[in-house]
Amino acid sequence: MTTAPTTSAGATKRTEWDWNRKLDKLQRRFDAYKDKPAPDPDASDYDSQEEEEEKDVLWDILRSACKLVNMGQATKHSDTPQIVQQVQALINKVVELSIKKHFGYNGLRSFADRPDTLVEDSMHSFMGHPSGDRLADAMSNFMSFFGLPASPPSGRTILPWTKQQQPHPGSTRLSRFRTGVELPSYTERPLATAVLQARCEVYDAAICQPIRMALSDSGECLAVAAHAGYKSRDPMLLYWLPNEGPNPEQNSVEPPLIEPGLNIVLDDTRKLMFVEDIDRVKSFSWADKSGDPVHTLNSFRSHRGPLALLPNGRLIRGGEGSALCWTLDELETHGPDYRRIGAGVYRWDNCLRSLPSDEDEEHSTGSRPSTRITFADRGFFPRIFHLHQPSGHLLVGEDPNRGHACVELDMDHGGAVAGRYLGHAATVADFSTSEGDANVFLTASADGYARLYDRRQPLPVLTFDVEKREGPLFAAMLVHVDGLPIMFSGGRKTEGIKCWDIRAKKCIYELSTGNTSVEGLAWSSAQSTLYAATSTSYQDWIGNHFSYRDCKVPSGTDILPPKKMHNNLYWPDRAIHVENAFGYVYDAGTHVMLRYSFKEQPEPDILPIYGDARPLSEDDWF
Repeated sequence: MTTAPTTSAGATKRTEWDWNRKLDKLQRRFDAYKDKPAPDPDASDYDSQEEEEEKDVLWDILRSACKLVNMGQATKHSDTPQIVQQVQALINKVVELSIKKHFGYNGLRSFADRPDTLVEDSMHSFMGHPSGDRLADAMSNFMSFFGLPASPPSGRTILPWTKQQQPHPGSTRLSRFRTGVELPSYTERPLATAVLQARCEVYDAAICQPIRMALSDSGECLAVAAHAGYKSRDPMLLYWLPNEGPNPEQNSVEPPLIEPGLNIVLDDTRKLMFVEDIDRVKSFSWADKSGDPVHTLNSFRSHRGPLALLPNGRLIRGGEGSALCWTLDELETHGPDYRRIGAGVYRWDNCLRSLPSDEDEEHSTGSRPSTRITFADRGFFPRIFHLHQPSGHLLVGEDPNRGHACVELDMDHGGAVAGRYLGHAATVADFSTSEGDANVFLTASADGYARLYDRRQPLPVLTFDVEKREGPLFAAMLVHVDGLPIMFSGGRKTEGIKCWDIRAKKCIYELSTGNTSVEGLAWSSAQSTLYAATSTSYQDWIGNHFSYRDCKVPSGTDILPPKKMHNNLYWPDRAIHVENAFGYVYDAGTHVMLRYSFKEQPEPDILPIYGDARPLSEDDWF
């Protein structure tokens, strides 16, 4: 038997491993591979199996690189920060090559997970197709004839929803439960049990096409930055005050900006909503539902990135290599007479909006920033900010045109990198943190995965395969209910919201969104309510619907027919779900704000009314 080398004092000597050599070997392997032409699907000798093998080469390089990081952390190697940094650089190169070879953002399997850390949904999210019901029924009858349990046929056809799947009489019919999932005791965790059993009332409200949603820290204000107007070129700010009652009123502000912004930030202390365009940032008050303008900030066209509110009343906006910073309490405000802020006159020459008159233009150039914070990495370009409240650090996702890094920045020390988190094969689209655990955070990525991180580790603790490499994931929410960690993920292509028990590492159920894609999620602990801002893929920029067919309401089943508002009902022909995938037939028909209000004793018959979408007729074209 081989023994470990020892020192003269008899202590075990640590065997060093040459991570530089191993990383160089992976780099050489990548360099040898990158010049190979991508397979052409239209070529006569195209082989899909060869294309999968091509993806496996890149995946294996990424997996091996992450193992180096894991080894460095396990051995507490002094070079671990350097290993992580260089591995991230290699990941960027491999992912970019994968995209160029037409594999896309969803071409790579998850590569940073360790054994037993990849969590998958037991049911495929694509619940059927136009003939799915007939196929499922035929298979069920065939199995029953031989006395065997019914099971769905191979492929993506899912058996119809049945009432027996529901764990509780109060479980909403707009939920679809997975089998073989154990739930916690009701007496120990009453509210958590209600959430995990989908005991909720479901409400919807039509909205403009959402871009990004935010809920204030206190839960007092919920706001959505949205598209509106001709060809969706106009910015719109929608907001609700959930604490005012069970059915909060929808309020709106039309910001005088030249385009819809991608970012929104809420300030609880000052009751302000911040939105932006490429040149300026504007704030509006939600106090008394006034929507009054308060600030205009000048970002000089050099900083067109995300917004974040830092401690001590500082607002920042990111750009390449730095962030501009304003101290809010020192800024000039518009006042009741809406006076202009800043020197000079702002020009609307680059505006693509259709403004009826000059009165709708606002010409404040805006307040200049107090300071500029230069990042330690001068070439870093942020795409999304999220303040990690306990540490005061910023969680940042890199702009996809520059890379796919996820880092933690200490803005009080010159934007120094306080942590790097690996595993993303596309841009980070959303961050989520929870008061229940100060050391963890969740990311949603355009590669279709949600990842749970411990800030003390560079690799994900858990990876959730939400979209099954079929589409991007733009929204995921980490919450603690009765101390139990739960994740909600919002599908874009899969058109639904999944609830995951993090401790059990299982998907518990899926909530219907009425055939709409989830753009944002928010959880109000005060109201025990999940909010989802969703958009429909079956409506064009002037409001016409397309790809609709007759709705086939199933008969002789447990499925509840829709609450009818019209004689004729229609269903999207390309919808991911068929009509009987859930226990209530529901198509939103437009962009909606969905509200899932969880209660120990809900009224499960509270369900949204069926939308009014219909196929285009000849009259719609003239």
